[in-house]
This record gives sequence, structure tokens and C-alpha cells, in this order.
Amino acid sequence: MKRLPLPSRNFAFAVRFYLMWMAVFTVARAAQLLLNLGNVEVTLFSDIFRMFVVGLRFDTVICCYLLILPLLLVSIETFAGREMKALRVATLAVAVVESIPVLLLLAADIPYYQHFGNRFNVMAFDGLEGNFGTVFKMIVEEPTFGLMIIPAIAVGIVVWIVLKRIVRSRRPAPSKHIVPNIIYTLLLLVLLFFGMRGNANFKTRPIQPGLAFFSNNQTINQLGLNPCYVFIRSLSRQDLVELHFCDHDEAIAEVQRQLGITTPDASYPILRKISPQGTAHRYNVVFVIMEGMSANNLSHHGYPKAITPFLDSLLQHSLYFENCYTSGDRTCLGTYSSVVSFPTIYGQHPMYNTPVRTFNSIAYELKANGYATNFFVSHNKNFDNTNAFMMANGYDRLYSEEDYPPEALKTIYGAPDDFLLDFAVKRMDTLANGGTPFLATILTVSNHQPYYIPEKYRDADKSEWEQAVAFSDDALRQFFAQATTRTWFDSTLFVLVADHGNANDNTYPLSISYFHSPLIFYAPAFVPPQALDCMASQTDIFPTIMGILGLPYYNNTFGIDLLRENRPYSSMMNSSGYGIIGKEWYLVYLTDSDKKALYHYRDGDPADHIAQHPEIADSMDSYVTKQWQAATHLLKTGKTFFKH
Repeated sequence: MKRLPLPSRNFAFAVRFYLMWMAVFTVARAAQLLLNLGNVEVTLFSDIFRMFVVGLRFDTVICCYLLILPLLLVSIETFAGREMKALRVATLAVAVVESIPVLLLLAADIPYYQHFGNRFNVMAFDGLEGNFGTVFKMIVEEPTFGLMIIPAIAVGIVVWIVLKRIVRSRRPAPSKHIVPNIIYTLLLLVLLFFGMRGNANFKTRPIQPGLAFFSNNQTINQLGLNPCYVFIRSLSRQDLVELHFCDHDEAIAEVQRQLGITTPDASYPILRKISPQGTAHRYNVVFVIMEGMSANNLSHHGYPKAITPFLDSLLQHSLYFENCYTSGDRTCLGTYSSVVSFPTIYGQHPMYNTPVRTFNSIAYELKANGYATNFFVSHNKNFDNTNAFMMANGYDRLYSEEDYPPEALKTIYGAPDDFLLDFAVKRMDTLANGGTPFLATILTVSNHQPYYIPEKYRDADKSEWEQAVAFSDDALRQFFAQATTRTWFDSTLFVLVADHGNANDNTYPLSISYFHSPLIFYAPAFVPPQALDCMASQTDIFPTIMGILGLPYYNNTFGIDLLRENRPYSSMMNSSGYGIIGKEWYLVYLTDSDKKALYHYRDGDPADHIAQHPEIADSMDSYVTKQWQAATHLLKTGKTFFKH
């Protein structure tokens, strides 16, 4: 730097600063690529090269934002024409402080993408409020997260050393160079401005995420983005607050048509009073919401290893819906939709509201029919605000880790599945002895990182995740083995669904396997085994249960009785956008890139067919987005609960 003309030394400072961060971002991108080689093995080398080139553009945006404050500080020293030690210390301090959140985001992004198939974003903090201790344990006790701390610290040390050298090696120009200094500084600021925009074309918007989505391989598309860029955009997205697909009156009218409502209630536009013909049966209901149990885990759906032998065997004796999809990609979202039969809405934690929202939920309606209602979780009852939400929506009692002996709390989530299910059986015995029918809803947890795997389930031929799935499956086997010995078994309807799946298939921008769920209705005494290929959603579970029981109830939800009604499409949302799926087609909309694509997923075809079939895409989009718009309006106006 000493050999350069004096006024150009700020340029050298900026270039060295820029190159350092570009090297860090490129190494992080290469690490992600190496960890996901299994998802890109058939990708053309040209696409991989282009991914890195596109990535440089997103990285440049972040680099320029990181550079602006240090550059302004060194410019002060430049115009002063003398060395100012305090200002140098401040410049280094600013550069180091800026680097901390960047390195943390890069470290968190690697395991986050492995688990969710999306780059790190604001949705990662769902559930943090009031649950920091549990979330912190989830991070530090998960080996993947822990391993990332080591390279993050190493890179942090290197960054600190390089920043120190960059700042100390720069020398200010004498004051006689004031005019060249002004020219060089203004030129640098102009370059920074264009760098922060990501392009130099004022006729277009600043760089958009859609630039990264050029390949049929979704991993390549995702890795072209910079996680800091994605995270910052997720903080400022307006659609996290309220949806605006169409006018709410138009949306409600369409939903009424879909649900067959010809004479709507004046105050509750989707309310239907259901009065079944025939004999009503007050059967017990055991509703198991299985953590992360994608339908794609089952051999029935093609998984090559036998990691769910019990669930696969149970299908042979059950009413099974082949095409059920979860409403979202988080436990709180899946639990919410399964219990209250409402779709999830962008970016909202549906159980965190003050006051707590109330619905005509499955628990409320069964309680109105004389049922005792219990909810079982393995962890702290206040995690995800579960206790307050469930108690406000019809459950008499929620059992959690505070109800279990200390020796049962073997994981950061409290009790593992085998204990939780055994505890629930014993509580059901007590409920049955009370002489009233019961609803027992159980939220399992063992198929969630960090995994708790008892020694007997350790298997060198299976990955840690596969071992955890096998343990969860066997815990269910033990649960049913116990239940079959109980006097209440023959008068009980068992229902099983996943809260969400897992991303073991990344063919499409929103992994289908992350939303594809088993939906099982098992009651050998009164539900004939059958496999149905109609489209189904978590929102349909409550009305279908009530239809099997033949009980009268008020349906003030978006769910339908799958044995008597049909839905052409199921839908799902996450922080990246939404998906709409039918028997043949899968429509994906990525909100950041404002890009819609239509896939013929039954053939595993990665090509976008929206240009050839725009009418199919429009029909799918209209069907679902009007439901979401109507749901938003009902939530906003408090029309989710009809008291009777």
C-alpha cells in the first residue's frame, strides 16, 4: 500500500476489505456445496460455475454494506491529512463488530439449510420468545450446530487478523492532496452505491433473489444466494403482516362456493351446522401428531430402507389417505392446522397472540359433545405458547415435562417418545375409568434434532436421522401394543398425522417431502381398511373425525369431511413462498423472486410447464389464495369462534 499514490490508498483499503469478505463468502458457499453434493450430482458443471458467479453478485451487495462505515471513518483521517490513532481503533472496532453477526449467520445457515432446505431467515426465531433456554439447548446440543462453532471461530480469528492488518497498513495522504482525495472518495461512494444495488441499471429494481433461480436443480438455485442477504430481506418483508391476494368479500364468496354454503350466517361467513343422519357414536379419539414423520419415510412411499416397519404395517389395517399435506414447515404450524383446521399464514406464529385466539377446534366441539380433552407434550408446556393456546381452545388439561419424573427427562425436549406415549396410555386408563369418552392429543418429539437415540436403536447401517425415525416408529409400536390390551381399545378411533415432513427430496423449490404426511385413521372395530388417493390437508382431520363419529357439530373452519366431500388441491406455506398441489400438478410461488412455476411432479419432472399450462396454474392459485385471504380476514375480524 505504501507504494501506491497517496490519494488512491482508500481504494486499496476498500479492495482488500472487499476481497477478504468475498473469500469468506465463497468458502462458505463451497462448504454448502460439498455438504449437498448428493443433491447436485447430476448437475452440469456450467450450472455450478454459474451459481458461483451469481453468488458473487449477492456477496458484493453485502460486502458493500459492510464497507460503508469503515470507509467513511478512514476518509475522515484522509481529509485530516494526518494519522489519528483513535479513529483507527474505531475503524477496526466497527469492522470487527460488523463481522460478528455475519459470521454467526454463515455458521447457522449451514445446519439450517441441511434441516429445512431454505437459507437462514427470520422464521428461524419462531418460538424463541419465552423459550430461549430450550432453543439454546437445541443449538448447543445438536452435533451439527456444535461442529459449526469450530470453523466459525477459526474464520473469525482469521478475519480479525486480516482486518487488523488492513486498517494498520493504510496511511493518510498529506493535506495538499485534498482535491484528489475528494474525487477518489466520491468515486468510491458511487461504486459502493451501485454495489449495494447489485446493478447499475436504474430502470430496474435492485438485485432480486430471482436472479439465483436459473437451474432445474433447487439446491444450485438456493446456494447462489447469500444468507445475510436472505436474512435481511426476511426482516423487512411486508407480506409477513397481512395477505393481499384479493378483496376479502370476493375471497369469502369463493370459499363459500367451495364449501357449498348457500345460505351463509350473517356474522360467521363459513359456519356450517353439521347434523349427521344415523346413529352417533361417542368413541374415544386418540390423535397423534408425529414430529417430522414425512410420508416419504415410509417404505409404502418408496423409502429404500425399512425405518418405519410399524407404520407401514398399520397402513394395511387402516383408512389411509395417500395424498395428505401439512399446512407449513414448523411444528407450531402443523399443530395449529391439525387442531383448529385453519390454514397457516405467512410469517405468523399462529399460537402467539394476545389475547389468545379461539376457534371451533376439535377439542372444543368434542367437549361440547361431553368429552374429556387432554393434550400431551414432552417439553415445557409454555414452549410455542402451547399451554395457553390449547387451554383456550377446548382442552381441559395439558401434560408436560413438569408432570413427569426427573429421570424421564432424558433430552432437551424433556421426555422421549417411548415414555410420553406410555404416560399417555396410563392417563387414558384413568379417563376411561371416569365413564366419559375422551380426546387425547399427543405431540411426539423424538424425530427432531438433536436426536435422542437409545442404544438398542443404534445401527451403523443407518444415518442418525434414520435411527431417530426408527426409534419413533418403534415407540408407536409399543404404544399400540399397550392400547390393544385395554378395555377402551375397541371403542377408540386412532388418528395419526405428521406436524411436517423432512427435506429428503429437493427436486422442487419447496420440498414436497417436507409437507407430504401420512394420514391414518385406525379403528379395526368400526373403520374398514382402505387406501384413498384424494387430496387431503391437516385442516380436514377434525371434520373427518366428526364424520366417522357421526356427532353433530359446528364447522367454522376451512376443513372438509374427506369421506363426504372433495378438495381439488392441498396447499402449504413457508418463509420462501407457497405451494399448491393436486393429483398431477404442483404449483410453486417464491415470494422473494416473484416467480411461479408449474411442475408435473407425478413424473418427477423438474421442468417448469407454466408457459404451456397457464390456465392450470391460475385455477390452482385462485382456489387456494382466496382461502388464505378469507382466513386472514376472519382472523383479523375475530370470526374464528362461534359460541354455542
